[in-house]
Amino acid sequence: KKKTTLLEHWENNNMTAWFKWYDIDGSGSLSQNEVIDALVDTFSVPRRRENIAAVVNKYWNSNDFDQSGYIEMDEFCDPEQGYGAKVKNVIHVVLGKRKLSQNKDEP
Repeated sequence: KKKTTLLEHWENNNMTAWFKWYDIDGSGSLSQNEVIDALVDTFSVPRRRENIAAVVNKYWNSNDFDQSGYIEMDEFCDPEQGYGAKVKNVIHVVLGKRKLSQNKDEP
């Protein structure tokens, strides 16, 4: 159930809810590894970790606006310039261009 809920948040562009789910300590920020782990968990694709890491790394510095080394909620959730929106636009390529709500457990 957890993954379905997270996937629904992702597909419905509810990046704030998705972000808060993985901000376990409530700090308002996520590290690169936390974002990679969160995406692998959301899409149940552990064998695609390297591909997801490449997407995360590609957009990290340009969206870590304050260069803190972390992506804060506002940096992630902005609907047009945010890290979440940019990653969402390319994650389907990593996952083989399949619809995210179908076959989510396949590699």
